[in-house]
Amino acid sequence: MTNDLKTVLAAVGRFFAYSLLAALPVMLLRRDVTVLGNSLGEASLVEWTQSGFLLASALAFAVLAWRRADDRPFALLASALFGCMLIREQDALLDVALFHGAWKYLAAPLALAAIAHALRHAQLTLSGMARFVSSRAGTVMLLALVVVLCYSRLFGMTGIWTAVMGDGYVRTVKNAVEETTELLGYTFVLVASMRYLTQRVRLL
Repeated sequence: MTNDLKTVLAAVGRFFAYSLLAALPVMLLRRDVTVLGNSLGEASLVEWTQSGFLLASALAFAVLAWRRADDRPFALLASALFGCMLIREQDALLDVALFHGAWKYLAAPLALAAIAHALRHAQLTLSGMARFVSSRAGTVMLLALVVVLCYSRLFGMTGIWTAVMGDGYVRTVKNAVEETTELLGYTFVLVASMRYLTQRVRLL
């Protein structure tokens, strides 16, 4: 088998694997609304999976920081980013368990500690970041974060859906679109995190 054919077949394999991952949010939505009968609130499979993927992504970069000293400042910064996003995802739970807006007081120290550490090791942070964004996993991560932080927020704007549905506006429909799009982004955040961790650890 030629190298070109191997490359093409590997790409076809990735296509089907990514297609299965892209189907995951839809399958979880279907189970939420048809089996569990919930309306995509905080206690839904979609929301729980979002949190689980964020936790796994944060842990992947924490492991990278542990295994590779040259990646440590950047990896800790990335781990803290996903840790803060995870805390933000738990805002409703924290509002009930603690007080309204509690997530900010939990996320802020984590973010500040990671930023301070990154600044103390600025050159290592920058080189680690440059290495990541120039990798295939880094490209996937950037696209995934665009979906999470930009597209899902814009596409989930209430004004759009009230205009589309008019008097038939149903908030559950808006939530379904926004949350499954967000989960799609988190799915590929996890893919990129695990792929980069594997890539870097193999070099040891």
